[in-house]
Amino acid sequence: MMLESKPTAVAATAGAPIPIEGGPGRLRIRRHGIAWFLLAGTAIGLGCSSSGGVPPDDEAMVRARLAGRTPEEAARDYAPPKVDYFPDMDVVGRPAEGAKEWPDQLLDLDPESGKKPEGESCAGIERRPERKVGTLELTTSEAIGRNTWMAWCAGNEGFWDWLANNSFGGSDLLKILDGRNRSTLFRDAGLINEPEMTDPGTPQATDFGVRLSVPSDPRRRAAREAFLKRAFATDRPGGYPKPGYAAKAYEEDKAEGYGDGYKELPPEIYGLSSGVIGLRLFPNPNFDAKARAYWDPEKFYNDPDYYSNPELVRPFRVGMSCAFCHTSFSPLNPPKDIADPSWANLSGNTGAQYLRIRGVFGNLLTPESFVYHLLDSQPPGTIDTSLLPTDSINNTNTMNSIFGLKQRVALSLRNPKEQLAPTSASFPSLWADSEIGKSETYNAVADYLKHPTPADPNRERDLPELEKSNDDPRRVPRILLDGSDSIGGYGALARVYLNIGSYWEQWIRINRLIVGFQPQEPFRIDDCEAHSVYWLATQARVAPMRDYFLRITPPMRLLDVLGDRDRNRAAPIDEAALGAKAERDKLDLSKLVAEARAKHIDPSKLGRGRKVFARNCIVCHSSIQPEERHAEMAEFAERGEFWDHDPGRWLADPKYREWAEKVVEKPSFWLDNFLSTDYRIPVDYVGTNSARAMATNAMTGRMWQDFSSEDYRALPSVGAISYFNPYKGTAGELDFYTPRHQAPAGAPDGGGGPGFYRVPTLISIWAGAPLLHNNSLGLFNNDPSVDGRLLAFDDAIRKLLWPERRLESSSYNEATPQRLKKDRGLIWRTPVESYLSVPARHVPYLAVTNLDVLMKTLDRHPWLRSWKALLIPAGLALIALVALLKVKTLRGRVLLGYVPMILAFALAIVSSFLLGRVGEVRIGPIPAGTPVSLLANINPEAEPKKLAKTLAEVGKALGDLEARGLEGEAAQEELRREVAPALLEVSKCPDFVMDRGHDFPWFKTMSDDDKDALIELLKTF
Repeated sequence: MMLESKPTAVAATAGAPIPIEGGPGRLRIRRHGIAWFLLAGTAIGLGCSSSGGVPPDDEAMVRARLAGRTPEEAARDYAPPKVDYFPDMDVVGRPAEGAKEWPDQLLDLDPESGKKPEGESCAGIERRPERKVGTLELTTSEAIGRNTWMAWCAGNEGFWDWLANNSFGGSDLLKILDGRNRSTLFRDAGLINEPEMTDPGTPQATDFGVRLSVPSDPRRRAAREAFLKRAFATDRPGGYPKPGYAAKAYEEDKAEGYGDGYKELPPEIYGLSSGVIGLRLFPNPNFDAKARAYWDPEKFYNDPDYYSNPELVRPFRVGMSCAFCHTSFSPLNPPKDIADPSWANLSGNTGAQYLRIRGVFGNLLTPESFVYHLLDSQPPGTIDTSLLPTDSINNTNTMNSIFGLKQRVALSLRNPKEQLAPTSASFPSLWADSEIGKSETYNAVADYLKHPTPADPNRERDLPELEKSNDDPRRVPRILLDGSDSIGGYGALARVYLNIGSYWEQWIRINRLIVGFQPQEPFRIDDCEAHSVYWLATQARVAPMRDYFLRITPPMRLLDVLGDRDRNRAAPIDEAALGAKAERDKLDLSKLVAEARAKHIDPSKLGRGRKVFARNCIVCHSSIQPEERHAEMAEFAERGEFWDHDPGRWLADPKYREWAEKVVEKPSFWLDNFLSTDYRIPVDYVGTNSARAMATNAMTGRMWQDFSSEDYRALPSVGAISYFNPYKGTAGELDFYTPRHQAPAGAPDGGGGPGFYRVPTLISIWAGAPLLHNNSLGLFNNDPSVDGRLLAFDDAIRKLLWPERRLESSSYNEATPQRLKKDRGLIWRTPVESYLSVPARHVPYLAVTNLDVLMKTLDRHPWLRSWKALLIPAGLALIALVALLKVKTLRGRVLLGYVPMILAFALAIVSSFLLGRVGEVRIGPIPAGTPVSLLANINPEAEPKKLAKTLAEVGKALGDLEARGLEGEAAQEELRREVAPALLEVSKCPDFVMDRGHDFPWFKTMSDDDKDALIELLKTF
């Protein structure tokens, strides 16, 4: 995850405005020269940037080698304490003692007879299943897993500190942690305040003027102060574990209020509470005496020239745990006060549904910046996970909720086996060989398989597959939307930490962050094991994370909401009372009635809803399928086609339909269902926006090669993909494109993995709106209450089932009904004129990241980026001046005078450039109304001559826009004629409509009453 700016050849200014002498034409030429300078650097980077050599050690490994310790010894210093630090989290529902488990989907039936109760109408049923709702007492392993998920940063605090100085002045997580903003963080950025923290009013003495939240408990606050005093007592602070620290059971910390005795996370391992869920604070080891002398907290908050200085050393570094993107308010126990939640209001598996990426990773940007709008185009609760290892597509996707892991494991045992590379196969699928038959969670899943059900009477047949789950090829449970994480859940959990900045020293070496346009190199597992202590320390936590999720991921049912009123009443809505309210408050009565219905389950419609589900949804959204489906998938896999080719055809099979309509009436179908086949589906079949499906980072030779199967990386192309082209014809027309990445050896053109989506689970869908893989469909109301979730779900599901409603409204990008109709849906457009800007102090980064030789030189000789470098040209100039005054011969004056003088002048320019003294670069203007992805999706793998020609044409056209003063509709018309067609030719994904698709032909057979009944059923999931 990170801020990404996409380079593009458009008109640019550097430093002060360029004089206009000579007329507008001359103005454009001079600006194009600067733009071409930047493009030339990019082109050079494509040919010359390659890491090569031995991977670097991470910071913990460097410390270990200096101390003469082995990596394994150093990793043990980070051993997790065996304590449950978050016992009040993760409310779940489970059958009450002695109660018969009965699914909410069958509320209209009697649990004893399985039929509708006699003597009472279905509408009168107010039964609520007997379930106990609350927290679980976790095992030691499960507790370690939750602690890891919530607080382990795996050394990535170094990366986020590096990014603060290398994001072109766009992002600084430390500034986000301003305790004065606790009341507005959720509203503005979707961040969740950490419980039991407060704004102290004035900075603590140990915080160097940084406005940080502190523990509310005075004892914890005193312990925090003692730790920081000790950490900053040396010239190079850090607070990292000392040798043998874990073995000493944190005796020093317990004396200060930390450690096992106080139930507080040891800061040497997990950092300090920051006041925001998922962000942790670490003393900065580079905050030495020199850095302290330069530090000015007032300028840090108020002076852009100061806080944007890429050489600034902050007192604290901010680390990120998995909780930042995956922990949110519990649907079963939402907070009464959003700004002041308790731990009981949080769940670790729901996904950060309200997080706004622009508010976090673009917190220093203004609307004048194009990157501001690029990040803003990630709807709340989504992120482009390839922003860090950029694949040159704005391919946002939802921050995964994690439900039904036990059912997902069982489901994976039926899916086709996939071949892994030897390195990838060294990871377990989920349990290591030594755990098979011994791990408590393994035995729980094995026991689950031993009990057949009416819906799946042959489940025990999969036990041998569970025992052989680490074979190669193997059956793997997957998490990611595109199904690329195809080596097993264990590897996927381990990779999470790399994706958020662990072993960042290798990140910045093998992938040009932010800028992109450099061929990727794989992030190899072998390199991690040999050079990263943090990677080794994380491996000890992967199995506990697995155990945690196997325990706390059952469905979050609407009828389990704590302290909530019964929502399964079908009593008539009091329209008279609502009518009076509508008249009094001048509201729409029909809207009030619809909202009242949306907040309850109508059990009288569940029977019909089950039939509609069986006739329309079961083919994709059920993990329980007849044997014929699995046999067909096995046949496909034999041909190397690991995807479901035409699931809809089964709905026309009388035998399948008969099975489906019977099986949905069985309790075990709903109790044991993951509500997804977990099959890959071609994006052209699903019809949703194809950007995420075009992700290329898991292909052969790319970043995540070691974390995807060989069979995934050999998948053929999906072929032509339809999309709405807003620039075709006079008003936009349907168009087609084929995947445009460079396929690796062994894969057909356009193949190698991209082009597919996994079928998402429908578990707890009532709590997860907006919908689709990019959260673009439906109302976003920023309301985590139960009523708020249900209203968002009702709007989203009705837009899903009635596609024409998508053109009536959108919560995003100020899209009006008129614009939605014109664009055939939501196209995220820049609302104002913008520029791609690089502050003067950050301009050198463009050159450094494009030229590997320069990067290595500066790494070895950092003084070249300091004022000391100017001594060289100054010395040469002095020598030249003396020679010109003293030497009499022409040859001597040339060799000792003029040549050194020219060289001094050239070196002075280079030194000034590296010091960031050449002025700001501004590329633009980009007209208001431009689709963000039109620029963000430029394909660096396009044919070089074609790419260069296109960029030149675009640069000229946009330069003309400014020179002629075109704005509004006139600028958009020029964009339509001159710019857009050229950019679409070199776009990696020209599909811009975000909320389209999932509109299958058989949906058209559903009546409005069918759809209403299905919606009532979905509320029970």
